Amino acid sequence: MSILLMTAAFRSPIQTTHKFVLVALCDNANDQGECYPSVSMLCEKTSLSDRAVQKSLAYLEEKQFIQRQERYGRSNYYFIADPRTWFTPERGSPPNDVHPTPERGSPPPPNDVHPTPERGSPRTIKEPSFEPSVNHGGQTSKRGAALAKDWVLPRSYGIWALEQFPHWSEDDVRRVAEKFHDHWLANGKPMKDWEATWRNWCRNEQRMWTGYKKTPAAMSAKDQARQKVSAALTGNRRGQNGTIIDI
Repeated sequence: MSILLMTAAFRSPIQTTHKFVLVALCDNANDQGECYPSVSMLCEKTSLSDRAVQKSLAYLEEKQFIQRQERYGRSNYYFIADPRTWFTPERGSPPNDVHPTPERGSPPPPNDVHPTPERGSPRTIKEPSFEPSVNHGGQTSKRGAALAKDWVLPRSYGIWALEQFPHWSEDDVRRVAEKFHDHWLANGKPMKDWEATWRNWCRNEQRMWTGYKKTPAAMSAKDQARQKVSAALTGNRRGQNGTIIDI
């Protein structure tokens, strides 16, 4: 959170809805004006609809309050412009201290400018020194962070599950991830390490799947049905072509 940017955002001469979205961006930005919140997070912070937030982002980008870069598979990257460019000079402000007009016939001064980059050259953007955490958007505390509402299973989590439990298929891992997400979203309990929580969750799921291996004589009809489901699940592999999960 940048206090300097938030203070400037509150003083910005724009309509209330656009100002509220700008304040929310500044609340997520560092002092260099870099942030990457999702649209759903901005909706939650501002209590605005998805359409209203998208409209405000387009306005802020058009008026050069922000610059936006789309990132495939991740939330957009935003760069907030220098607040000094948001305001027009007030009437009656002193003029700038300009150089005197050169005399007629004097040689033009040399222009020491950088060469114009070629068309199609990549745009240089300073990325943050760290990647957004899995808990991006969660409420943090001394005990950790709650699971974010827009949490999705990271690829590294899925690959770990397939390597540890080779009888699981990719669809099995996705189903376990959906159950994991629903449980912790409803629970709201903060965790210091969600990756370790995911590994323990998978181990518990594995024990539940293998816990129904009883003899047919000792099983009830319900246990037999559960064993059939477990056998169907554990019979699946990671796909006929050996592909790795792609979450």
